[in-house]
Amino acid sequence: MRVEELLEEWTAHYLGGMGLRLYRVELEEGGARFILGWRGEEVVEVRYSPMDEETMARLEVIYVPGRLPRGVEEGLFRAMRVLLPPRGKIGHRMEVKELEEHLKRGIPLALTPWGLLVWLAGGRRLTWTEDAVWGEVPLKKDVGEEELGEMIEFVEAYRESRDPYVVSALDRWETIEWELG
Repeated sequence: MRVEELLEEWTAHYLGGMGLRLYRVELEEGGARFILGWRGEEVVEVRYSPMDEETMARLEVIYVPGRLPRGVEEGLFRAMRVLLPPRGKIGHRMEVKELEEHLKRGIPLALTPWGLLVWLAGGRRLTWTEDAVWGEVPLKKDVGEEELGEMIEFVEAYRESRDPYVVSALDRWETIEWELG
């Protein structure tokens, strides 16, 4: 199956249970847009767009908070494991092959408020959304002091690599790391 087909199945499965309906799929420039609606109104868009021919892609969920009844909106967030920032738009670059594998397993995506993408349901990987810095750390739904400590240890280990690209990414993240607890 192509990524677009897997995404269509994934979107319908996780969002369909909320009463949202997949209105249409639009293929565009190698990517796809999945438009979901609620009672006749288009309210959620899941957008997949390759960034090059084979390896990198961007996945976005676009939703303006307040357009769904409270219970449905909460269900949407739970089903997608998504906590949207105020502007209602998130995005992440990822390896296309990895996205395919996770979709095949039905693993939901999670974007935390501090800008990390987490693979849940058995996944232990996190990444900085803008810099594609990969690492393996335990991460539960609610981040506590123990998890935060492990994340900071992971950050310090990466910083010791002295890779300027990695250090720059971590320095940006460090300014908000203490908000996690």
